[in-house]
This record gives sequence, C-alpha cells and structure tokens, in this order.
Amino acid sequence: MTDNRQPVYVTIKQIAAMTGSSYSSAKRDAELPGFPDPYYFVKRKRWLRSEVEAYFASCCRPRS
Repeated sequence: MTDNRQPVYVTIKQIAAMTGSSYSSAKRDAELPGFPDPYYFVKRKRWLRSEVEAYFASCCRPRS
C-alpha cells in the first residue's frame, strides 16, 4: 500500500503555535543546529511539518 498524501508545509507562525512559543522564539529555534532545513517556495520559507514534529519530539521537552 502506498501513501499518496501530499506533504504538509508550515510557516514560522505555525511552528510557534505548534510549540506554544512566540514568533521570535520559533525563529530562533529554526536557526539551531539540527533543526530541519527549510524549503523555499519563491522567497518564502516553509518547513515540512513531519520533520519539525520529529525534531521537537527527539530533542526538546514540551513547554508548560
């Protein structure tokens, strides 16, 4: 069985919402070593949601 779902890309604003952090904190997180590389669509940066979720699951504890 093959998976025909389209990849889901997210913005910094969406990453901030996913993690419960501020926009500026999410931008800082995106610059950390090991954070997934962004994909560029024209001049817009987007991250693959599954890669971002895997990054936070493997390295960070949830914010309270």
